Amino acid sequence: MKDYTRIDVSKCTQIKGEFDIPGNCTSLRGEFRLPGTDRTAFYKEDGCMLVANNDESYREMLASEILDILNVPHANISLGYDSRTGKTGCFSHSILGENESFIDRINDYKMNRGPIHNIEDFLNNEVSYLQRFDNVTPQLINQRKKIVLNQIFADCILGNYDISGNNMQMIYNNRTGTIRSAECYDFGTSFTHENFNIGQMNYESMMNELYTKYFSEIKDLAKTVNDKLTPETLSTILSNPIYKEGFKENMPDIIESLNYRIKYSNERFAELYKPPIFSVQSIGKACSNIGINLIDSTRNLFNRLLNRDKLER
Repeated sequence: MKDYTRIDVSKCTQIKGEFDIPGNCTSLRGEFRLPGTDRTAFYKEDGCMLVANNDESYREMLASEILDILNVPHANISLGYDSRTGKTGCFSHSILGENESFIDRINDYKMNRGPIHNIEDFLNNEVSYLQRFDNVTPQLINQRKKIVLNQIFADCILGNYDISGNNMQMIYNNRTGTIRSAECYDFGTSFTHENFNIGQMNYESMMNELYTKYFSEIKDLAKTVNDKLTPETLSTILSNPIYKEGFKENMPDIIESLNYRIKYSNERFAELYKPPIFSVQSIGKACSNIGINLIDSTRNLFNRLLNRDKLER
């Protein structure tokens, strides 16, 4: 059950200032310890995104609810406000574990990346970056590619155009020396009609490339969207008074665009997905029913053939 109570950032202990956080974090006001807990979260103030209507915190919360339904790992969101200024915002809970830190890639992206015209270019840049580390295995590279593709697919469903390596940072464990992919975070530009940062591609172009080139990697998530993200489910979520208050006149547009993206994805999924003829459960049940009878029949057949062979000699 989501908690929609707004937390006063002025009552939180600041751990880091906005300029102490790695990456290009234009909307962050710092990292804070949440009251009464040992958890920290990054506070983001509404009104930083031109495409939003001072409602980024609602977009973040709605995106997190949809990702919950899709079983996509992501940063948890709490609504917030600042009693000193009256401005609203949200807390994006830290996804870092003990001894973990983000790998700052902002300079790498400015200096070393190649041109990005499509998703394939984006993936090639990710692989090229990852190969610079000494302890990277082919398994880790394949895992990273699948995670990135599924994050891009989720962003497409959400209409979150701000897709970049800076929003998919790697995480380094200072004790073990290992690296891992971060869970999804930063959904403040969700539910818009903007073209995506990847090559300025529109939604249809992004989904066409995902379904044409990478269906095996996104198939499970696409099936979850098809099975679980129904109009009824969305209607239930958006009937919450918190969203009616937050989105106001934007609500019809958000509902229409979400339904369109889901419908478009489901149509592409239906074209490509071939359900198994027999499930593992049905095969197991059939085998258990045949069981000993099949073994006995096979033994009898073998004995008859053996006896026949002896008679013919």
